[in-house]
Amino acid sequence: MSKQASDLFIVDNIDADWKVRTYQRIVVALNKSIRVMAEIDQIIETHGGWPGAFQAAQDTTATVA
Repeated sequence: MSKQASDLFIVDNIDADWKVRTYQRIVVALNKSIRVMAEIDQIIETHGGWPGAFQAAQDTTATVA
């Protein structure tokens, strides 16, 4: 194997490793996003669903002057 061919082999393998690591990071990020979205959905459902989870409780102590 020539020096040029071996250098190309090394560069190709480094690039392949980078691609695999990047793909793995994307898969991990997607899985984490799906898990967090499920947690958010559960919290929203626990608090009355849409739009109830985002409505502030009415303050009965406030008076209008």
